[in-house]
Amino acid sequence: MKTHRPRPTGYITPFILLLAILLLAIILASLGQRSLKREKSLLLDLKRRQATLMVRSIASAARISTMMLESGDRNLVRFVNDSAESEEVLFVALYDNSGRFLTGSHRFIPEVHGLSLRELNNRLAGADESYALEELPELGRLFLFVSRFDPLDSSWIHLRMLEIPSIPGVTEESEETEHGYYVLIGMDTTDLDEAVGESTKQLLLNGFMFLLLGTTGFYFLIVMQGYFSARKALAAQQQYTVDVIDGMAEGLVSIDKEGFIRTVNPEAERVLNVRSRSITGKHWSDFFNEDQWENMNALLATGIPFYDQEMPAQDKDGPYLAATMIPVRSQVGGGGSVLFLRDTGEVKLLQDEVRRSERLAALGRLVAGMAHEIRNPLNSIRGFSQHLSQRFEQDSQEGRSIKIIMKEVDRLNRVITELLDFSRPREPVLEELDLNEVVRSAVSLVKREAISQGVTMVEKLRPEGLFVNGDGDGLKQLLINLFLNAFQALPEGGVLTITTSLTRDCAQLEVSDTGTGIAGEDLDSIFEPFFTRKAEGTGLGLAIVHRIVQDHGGEIRVLSTPGRGTTVVVKFPKV
Repeated sequence: MKTHRPRPTGYITPFILLLAILLLAIILASLGQRSLKREKSLLLDLKRRQATLMVRSIASAARISTMMLESGDRNLVRFVNDSAESEEVLFVALYDNSGRFLTGSHRFIPEVHGLSLRELNNRLAGADESYALEELPELGRLFLFVSRFDPLDSSWIHLRMLEIPSIPGVTEESEETEHGYYVLIGMDTTDLDEAVGESTKQLLLNGFMFLLLGTTGFYFLIVMQGYFSARKALAAQQQYTVDVIDGMAEGLVSIDKEGFIRTVNPEAERVLNVRSRSITGKHWSDFFNEDQWENMNALLATGIPFYDQEMPAQDKDGPYLAATMIPVRSQVGGGGSVLFLRDTGEVKLLQDEVRRSERLAALGRLVAGMAHEIRNPLNSIRGFSQHLSQRFEQDSQEGRSIKIIMKEVDRLNRVITELLDFSRPREPVLEELDLNEVVRSAVSLVKREAISQGVTMVEKLRPEGLFVNGDGDGLKQLLINLFLNAFQALPEGGVLTITTSLTRDCAQLEVSDTGTGIAGEDLDSIFEPFFTRKAEGTGLGLAIVHRIVQDHGGEIRVLSTPGRGTTVVVKFPKV
């Protein structure tokens, strides 16, 4: 039979692990994209600064040419060409304030790369500079920078602050005419693309490594979690197995394949009357080596499985055992055997009760059939005896013989009456009553006889009372029978103690005497009809007591030590 193994608590499924890895990948991609954008922005800003420095240099050259009254802007043209000699600069173009192309580097083609005044102003959109990455014919992808400057803006203000006289033909004209230039710079983006490419590769490599490490970490976490979850589940399963074994109603002794005892549950401790730690680790032959375990030893030595083999009790209080040995077949190289021990004492008691009931039923049928046939002749004998007694003197031999006949007839009638009461008991009428009151009533009936025999009766009754469902007359008869039996065991007087108490399971009545006691071999037969060791006893007193206890759903037990006294313990169900 296959059993479903529950998933350990806290277990992370592969689907959750995949989601975690995907989420980690998305986070890494987002962080990488932001990093690339930031790096690209920094590189573009670096290009912009380089272009700004070039524009400032050209502006300075234009300012110097203007201040030195040089014509034709030859110095300016030369400086523009010199600025384009850098490896990173593809071209430099200069326009005047009206948008007329003034000069450009050798790689600049005005018809292809040039811009009109409107396009220049649209790019600037009112600002002093503008830049963008664009694709141009023949040059491909480049960084295109557009700027506008006036060579006399700051210098002229400085000259005015120093109150330097106007320069004829220059300063006067500059006050009326705005001198401005447009600069168009194209810069190579190869280094930018290479830097971004290298950063992308490094970022991908870092992402891959980080993802690999993250995945490995997650996998290791899952493995560790599975390991600890498995250990926890295994520990729980082991504890559950131990609890099941400890809670078994049968004794269990496990023996490994070498024959050493490994497990002994509490029930096995009880029936074997040992402590588990005293035999665990021992070989079974070292424990079952006493005479009382001779049968067990012989069965285990064969190594053959056996079932419900009876092991009789070795003493009066010992349990009757039924032993079963089953081999253990293991798939991991273990093996061994398991010994089950079942206490059959209760079964024996039930069997004894059944046999006793069968005997009593047979006796009842016999008594019911014979009582009438016996009583009629006895009545005739007693009648004729009374008639004959009138013909003889009371002190004569005949008169004394007739008295003996009448006395024996009365005794036989009493025995028959007891037999009829025993064989045809009336149905008890159960009601809630105080057992203490029943005890007091029964004691009052035998008190005078106890005093005459020198017996002291001691009552130790529960102060709060002891209520049971019982038949008052039946319980009173039970007590009187026990009292009379005790009186017969106290021929020279003694103490008779009656105790009532309430335990966790039942209401308990104890009748103890300090008399002669009962022999051990007689304890199993005292409730049998007609069993008695007394010369004048009928052997029905305790049999009637046992029947009354059964009628009340209780149980009776007799504890006796010869020469020290007897204690009768009767237990009734609690109300």
